[in-house]
Amino acid sequence: MTDNTLDRSRVAGSLYGLLVGDALAMPAHWFYSPEKLRADYGDISGMVAPRPTHAESMVQGMSYTGTWDILHDKARYYTGHQSNTGEGLSQAEKDARRDDHGNYVGHTPDDRVHYHATLKAGQNTANGCLTRLAMRYLAEANEDGDGYDPDEHLRRLQDYMLAPPEPDNDQQLINHNDVYLDVYLRGFFTNASQGKSLRDCALTQRDSWSIGSLDGVVLA
Repeated sequence: MTDNTLDRSRVAGSLYGLLVGDALAMPAHWFYSPEKLRADYGDISGMVAPRPTHAESMVQGMSYTGTWDILHDKARYYTGHQSNTGEGLSQAEKDARRDDHGNYVGHTPDDRVHYHATLKAGQNTANGCLTRLAMRYLAEANEDGDGYDPDEHLRRLQDYMLAPPEPDNDQQLINHNDVYLDVYLRGFFTNASQGKSLRDCALTQRDSWSIGSLDGVVLA
């Protein structure tokens, strides 16, 4: 085996591992409590479909203010701490609609949508799909000898996120069917909705917690 073949094998293995790990971990995403995780899934040893609800989910406390439609049919979940969701409730009822960190979600644990409720067993999250989108573009650009073009990459990102979901399209190569979009994506497309150039839409990571902080490490 030549060094070049070995390097290609390692790169391929790393990418497969990333995507397999993302799909395997998808149902267990963002559980803080091992007890609650085990109550829903037991010991995860293979690809599992997510349950429709997630006791620690915060999705319904999140919001998106952009006009570019990246949420599609999932927009109904992003109620964004709407004040009217607590009208007429007692203090105890309001407290029951807070997450374990005190944030008002507007729903009790039994009624909180899973971050990936619309995905099937073995499918990748939106972040996993976008990592694959970037890797496919880089492989294509390197093969053609054109090199990386940030504008082309951003165009593909835009097209991917604006493409309506197809629930029966298991591969998710041209669109995705995930519920949860990280804050870096919602912030990016909020800026794009305001007419900013795509090159100028990224959030300043020092101001926002996000998996986006790790993307450079993954891509490196």
